Amino acid sequence: MKGKILLIDDEEIIRETFSNLLTKKGFSCETAKDGEDGLKRYKSGKFDVVLLDYMLPGENGITILEKLKSIDPNVVVVIITAYGKEEVSAEAMKRGAFYFLTKPIDNRLLLMIIEKALSHRKLLSENILLKKFVEEKKKGKELIGNSEAVKNILKKINQVCNTKTNVLIEGETGTGKELVARLIHKLSDRNKERFVAVNCTNFPANLLESEFFGYKKGAFTGASHDKEGLFKQADGGVIFLDEIGGMPLEVQGKLLRVLQDKEFRPLGSTESIKIDVKVIAATNVPLIQLIKEGKFREDLFYRLNVIKIEIPPLRERKEDIIPLTKHFIEKFSVENNKLIERVEKNFFEALLEYDWPGNVRELQNVVERAIVLCEDGVLRDNLIEFNVIKDTKTIDFTHVNFPEKGLNLKEVVNEFEKGLILKALKKTRGNQKKAASLLNINPPTLNEKIKRFGINIEKLFN
Repeated sequence: MKGKILLIDDEEIIRETFSNLLTKKGFSCETAKDGEDGLKRYKSGKFDVVLLDYMLPGENGITILEKLKSIDPNVVVVIITAYGKEEVSAEAMKRGAFYFLTKPIDNRLLLMIIEKALSHRKLLSENILLKKFVEEKKKGKELIGNSEAVKNILKKINQVCNTKTNVLIEGETGTGKELVARLIHKLSDRNKERFVAVNCTNFPANLLESEFFGYKKGAFTGASHDKEGLFKQADGGVIFLDEIGGMPLEVQGKLLRVLQDKEFRPLGSTESIKIDVKVIAATNVPLIQLIKEGKFREDLFYRLNVIKIEIPPLRERKEDIIPLTKHFIEKFSVENNKLIERVEKNFFEALLEYDWPGNVRELQNVVERAIVLCEDGVLRDNLIEFNVIKDTKTIDFTHVNFPEKGLNLKEVVNEFEKGLILKALKKTRGNQKKAASLLNINPPTLNEKIKRFGINIEKLFN
């Protein structure tokens, strides 16, 4: 469908002629016989362009145009009339009409103007989405969600942002730990100073120490000049220590001294440097667990764990999936220059049924891919591709016996696949969407397999 058109004209022959023309050319067209009917239809449905006759019974087209503008300031209206007076044309354009056409109207001209009007509408929609997205970013609404967990996280952020207290953020990979850290920095009185992020697992112990604290020229072979460390760079601001659980034990001790003394000594230097840095650490493995395993210092844990912010996985706060999805649709439709006109119910349902092992990062990836693949402005569940990570260790093949004549691999695989599908369907009482979620495949894919294997769902429960 090229676009949705509303035609408001009191002449039946005009409504029928234009409607047939537009439908044949791939547009969706609804008609109204007067202004009152047209306003009702516009309120109840989303239209891309309005073709509006100037001479209507009751209120004229200019008045209806103004009322349409009050409903939707971005409505795109083409005025059509048998009266080609210049003052009428000027008034229509002044009131916000996109174009003014005089009857009789050449069909090719009408179609050309409609195409231009649709392009204009698309540009307006994209600008609205971009403006809204920028405004949301300015308001600090990067942390999206309706769950109690998100509300509690936002409350803690507001409580700690303007303190010097160290913060520990715990959560699975992809839950948004760095996002929370950056929001603390953004809302704090340190926001004009630097936010320095470092992944503690990216460097071996000797390099991590020099990255943190810097070094003097000649401190070691290859140190041809002085280097400023990350802690010095973050002075007055925030340093974010991501995946701190992977920090080598020898560096943990030196970090502990920095947190205690608020100073450090670069490698090869005889002088200490005083610093004022807010430390935010993050881990995807609970530090208590690492302490028990002898991989993390207990004294450092207590220094970092003054305020803990725990981010639950997305599967435990599914009420956040819809608002997050809407946010990502707005974001990625702008970035990819795609106009998304509608989101089908089955799109949201498929997202809600999935367990999201990759959390918010995976949801973001799935939504972006769906928008890129979308060709008609409508998001449906067949555009969803989940990022399934297969765990082959869950299947034990050690007790499989091969007959003397061997076996037919294809038949065995098909039987195994069919058995898993039957088990999933029985577990979900025949709910195909839930069964698809258990199997980590799209509902349409499951439906195709059910047909291929000749599975009768009704007979499963008789």
